[in-house]
Amino acid sequence: METAIAKSRDLILPNLVSLGIQSLAKHNAFTGAKPSRVFKFILKSDILNSQQSQSGFMCMSYAQKSALWKMYGKRECHAMTSQLVLNLDTSESCVYHNGESVCIALCNIARLHADNGQYTLAFDIINNAKLRFPPNTQHAYLWMSCKQEIVFDRSLLNRKWNITEQAIVNLKALNELEAELRNAILCKEKGDTTGALSQLSKLLVKLVKADTEVSPDFKCRVLIALAELYSQSGNPTVAINYILECITRSRKHHLQQMEVIASAHLAYAQLQMQLPEQALKLLDQHMLTILSHGSVYDKARVLYCSARCQVALGAKSTKADKKTALLAAVNILDSVVDMFRTVEAFMRVKDALYYQARLYNELNYTAERNKCAYQFKQLDLQYPTLSKACVNIL
Repeated sequence: METAIAKSRDLILPNLVSLGIQSLAKHNAFTGAKPSRVFKFILKSDILNSQQSQSGFMCMSYAQKSALWKMYGKRECHAMTSQLVLNLDTSESCVYHNGESVCIALCNIARLHADNGQYTLAFDIINNAKLRFPPNTQHAYLWMSCKQEIVFDRSLLNRKWNITEQAIVNLKALNELEAELRNAILCKEKGDTTGALSQLSKLLVKLVKADTEVSPDFKCRVLIALAELYSQSGNPTVAINYILECITRSRKHHLQQMEVIASAHLAYAQLQMQLPEQALKLLDQHMLTILSHGSVYDKARVLYCSARCQVALGAKSTKADKKTALLAAVNILDSVVDMFRTVEAFMRVKDALYYQARLYNELNYTAERNKCAYQFKQLDLQYPTLSKACVNIL
């Protein structure tokens, strides 16, 4: 590939040089090169595109950088670069570039809004992409896939299984691997432990054979799903094996966000093993990163785990320290409940309210306890707990 780039440069073929640089940058990123070297290499493509006034290739370069920032776990940089694609002046004779990179950028912005619980805005952006790229056009599969992923995430959180299953069917025609992973996650959320384990194990074997063809963070997501499954079924020691493998892979490929999420699951496994002090230290170590670059749902889960660790640690302390820990936990849970409501994760809202009511009861705050208990009761009527496995989860 390097030889092809050099030869294209000698023959003054700027288009091939730019494409070659971007392809090599992607290859380097997938094989674990340092992010600084990857972006420095892409900069050469940016300079060439600017010199040749190649607006289409400029958009492609920014879209690739946005994808890399997302893979590396830098959410804000990912959002900013996607917006640069949409705000780039690509007009030539009053005609603007409207290629694949523009559709990718719109999908990225839609996902970012969905991660913040702004589903209406996300679907508005998807509809804009639909107008720009009608269903029968070449790049329409991008916004179609993005739409089904957002529908899946939303319906999974608010427990609308029919919509979730239909989203998986639709997604399978667009992205088979993604559909397989999400189907396994659906089985896990329903409490079908055997089905989820079987599907995730098969998917993991498939990824080993196609290791260089799949984004490095995809295998990490499969490992995290397996770890969650074992944690739900009360086997934190087995879950730790998958978590450590995920952390090792994340560090190799510089996937900071995946490393932080895996560390949060490791902290939860430590909490299950009656090691709250170690779990709390691990969460504090990564708290800034998750609050800076995590989605609203990830932030809520990590804060919830932190509150539970504080309570477990306070139970071993003096009476005064225990009360301080309980008060700190209920304050954190106020934010957790709001965050879960924002993304429509009503089952998680119910769990957090139940836990908060128990803490208020221990503090003898009767009015606050009754308020939480009433809210829990209202939610329990709409979203009953059908599986014990759904409760024992980060």
